[in-house]
Amino acid sequence: MVENKNFSGKVKVTSLLDVILEWFDFITVSELRRDLRLPEEGGLPLKRFDQKYPMLKGWGYYMYTHSDKRKIVYIGETGRKGPRSFRQRLRERILSSTTPFCSELSALGINIDSLYLKVASIKRVIDKGRMMNEVDWTLLRRIEMALTCATDPVYDPHGPTHAKEDFEIHNTGNPSPLHELLKMMKGQECMSLDI
Repeated sequence: MVENKNFSGKVKVTSLLDVILEWFDFITVSELRRDLRLPEEGGLPLKRFDQKYPMLKGWGYYMYTHSDKRKIVYIGETGRKGPRSFRQRLRERILSSTTPFCSELSALGINIDSLYLKVASIKRVIDKGRMMNEVDWTLLRRIEMALTCATDPVYDPHGPTHAKEDFEIHNTGNPSPLHELLKMMKGQECMSLDI
C-alpha cells in the first residue's frame, strides 16, 4: 500500500477497483421491443427513439430483471458506438423472440416481454488508485465481471465463481434492486451478497 497526498492530507491507495455507476429508472422490455422496430413496422424513428431513451448512449451497463423488479436475470456491458452500442446490443438480444438470448431465456421459463431493463452510465472509475479518464473494453469487462459476481443473475453463461479482484461499486441514481454499495474481496465466492 502506498500513500498519496491530496488537498485533505494523506490518503491510502490500494489495488481496489472503485466505480460509481448512475442507474436510471426501469424500462419495460415489451415497450422497448416495440420502439426498436423499424418505423415502417411500428417502431420509433431514430431521432424520437434517442429522445425517449437518452440513457441508452455511451459506455455503461444494462440489466434485465424479472417482472417483480427484484431478481436479476442478466447483466451486460455496452459501448458508445458500433456493434456494442446500447441500441445494437438491445436489437441483437431482444428485438426478435428467436434470438439466441430470447431462446435461452425461454428454455429457462422466462418470457422476454415480462422483463424490465435498467441501464447505468459510468460516472467515475478509480483503478489501483488512479482516476481513469477513459474507459476501454478491458476495464468495462472487469466491472461487468464484478457486477455479475456480486449479483447472481439467473442467466450467466460465462460468469465468474469467485471475485477476480477487490472492488467497490457505488450505485447511485435509482439502483434498485441493487444495494448502494457492492463490495467484494479477491477470492470471495460470487453470489455471496444478499441482493
